[in-house]
Amino acid sequence: MKKLMIFLGLLGCVACNDDKTEEALAEPKSPLKVTLNSTSFCQGETLTATVSIDDTEEGDALRQSDFTLYFEAIDNGLHCDLFTEFPYEVTFPADSESVTVDFPIKESGITGEHSVKLWVSAEGRAIEGAAQTVTISDYHYVTVSVKNATSNDVIEGQSFVLQASIAVPAPTNLVITLTPEEEAATAEFTNFPSTLTIAKGETVAESAEIAVSWDNGETQDDRDWNFTGSVANEKYAVRGFTLTRIDADLAKGDRLLDERWVYDYPDRTFYSSATKALYLVCPSYKEGDVLMTKSTEYGKGSKHPNRTLADTWTLLNAVEFQALDGWSYSRTVLNANGVRPALTANGWGAQNTAAIEETCYVSNEKFTNVTDDGYLRMWAAKAPGQASTGSGDRTRTFGAAALYANKIGANTAVPQHTVITVGTRIEVRARIRGALKGFNYAIWLMGNSNNASTAWPDCGEIDIMENPVMTSDVAGTIKTVHQTLHYGTPVDDVHANPTVNKTIEPSEWNIYWVEIVDENTINMGINGVTTRTFTSADNSFKWAFNREMNPNGLHILLTTGLAAEWSCGDLTLEEINSGSWADPQFTALSYEESKSSDLTPRMEIDWIRYWINENYTTAGAGAVNTAGKFF
Repeated sequence: MKKLMIFLGLLGCVACNDDKTEEALAEPKSPLKVTLNSTSFCQGETLTATVSIDDTEEGDALRQSDFTLYFEAIDNGLHCDLFTEFPYEVTFPADSESVTVDFPIKESGITGEHSVKLWVSAEGRAIEGAAQTVTISDYHYVTVSVKNATSNDVIEGQSFVLQASIAVPAPTNLVITLTPEEEAATAEFTNFPSTLTIAKGETVAESAEIAVSWDNGETQDDRDWNFTGSVANEKYAVRGFTLTRIDADLAKGDRLLDERWVYDYPDRTFYSSATKALYLVCPSYKEGDVLMTKSTEYGKGSKHPNRTLADTWTLLNAVEFQALDGWSYSRTVLNANGVRPALTANGWGAQNTAAIEETCYVSNEKFTNVTDDGYLRMWAAKAPGQASTGSGDRTRTFGAAALYANKIGANTAVPQHTVITVGTRIEVRARIRGALKGFNYAIWLMGNSNNASTAWPDCGEIDIMENPVMTSDVAGTIKTVHQTLHYGTPVDDVHANPTVNKTIEPSEWNIYWVEIVDENTINMGINGVTTRTFTSADNSFKWAFNREMNPNGLHILLTTGLAAEWSCGDLTLEEINSGSWADPQFTALSYEESKSSDLTPRMEIDWIRYWINENYTTAGAGAVNTAGKFF
């Protein structure tokens, strides 16, 4: 594209004095002023320059006699030949207020755009606007681009606005027709306009919001889509443009290992209208140079943000572990142990059953903490204490955290805040870290009928995630997670326990999830992979995960499984208390050191979210603590 510039310059006595002050340069005192009828022209139009005298004493002096105006047009450093006529010298008559000079542009033969400098000078006279730049081209060009963007990149799953713009206001309504070079482009966008109209007197037209379609991860390549345009006015032309569709999945890894297959921004906290004001004062963080908030407003009934889940699952409730003054967890107040524990007031009870306290004593007041980073940290430490349940000697060398929520029936101190029943999807974002030898951290569900009259395993158990780290082959077992169902009356000591295990990185954030889809189907998954579908037809044992067997639903548990039988074998209490099964780096830590040490065996939960589908109903279920402050 050739560039042509027009300077209205000051020759002769238009001085460039290096000694002038910045103030003088900023406010020149010029009795003559040049104005142009436009800054953009196409072939066949006329550039008009008007030179006028101001009403100052110096201006009055100029009116006493004729003087000459000199014009010159420069195109890329050379004399401009784009005009049919070019008056180089024009007389400014005495007693005149202004002079108008026309520069007719060629009717044809101009190719592309030229930036032209037009100069005007008058001997011994200063001129305001003496050098100005205009564009002369074959057409007035319409530019189509993405609004408020530095490029025409558009991101899968997001939306954008197209705008059409011209340099000078439209003389009439300009209807711009947009056409994709490939028909397939239309499938990539929702609400893509066939036309944009720049109204008379305006310079810009905007589309409504255009959505970039998802491809569900089928393609992981960026794609260019080219468009042409036309307008029913012979003086106007539309520049072709390209939209580059940026694939949102391009940066994602394996579906099993990358939590972004569930959420594009998994670390962002949900807040509701009830917690909105509190979340807005939570700390922000940076992505590059951009200040971000670690929160997104979401309410009960909102569709799941994942495009493949949105049609099925809507939000019921969420436990977002944020320390918020005046809400469930205090940002400023620590307890006597120097932590913000997950206690009854926060919707959690201590899972201090004999089975759990066989190896340690449970103290959530000592071994749970809601951190400034916004997650629940639950850990174990060598800090001797007394178990609250069990028979015989209750002295334990190790203490740990163990939590339940949403339990109903006997042996519960916490009214449930969410009924977990048929039609529920539960997601837990978690990571497991530290010297984990001999530990079995777990996220699991148990049927609430267990708190009434139905014994395990008839009551049903869903292990959303178990990570048994054996005392041997620690390196291999530390990367293995298991997802299992337990149900049915044992026959010859065997019950139904269909399972699946996967090798992942439990020390990194992962989203573990379960869907109790309907009365007969359960899906289990990790990040973007459904690891297994379980059905009531898998075997002959009686299915436990329906309303008949669990009319009050299930409850959730978060446990440490310290020195568990699975991971450590059949140890005596004396052997457990000795710590011989554990990593010495762990047993060497004091309680105070365990609060922050990277060696501390721990599970960290960022959030727990409950979603429901059309099969969800709480009919017949136990009461919900509607006053509970969770989300």
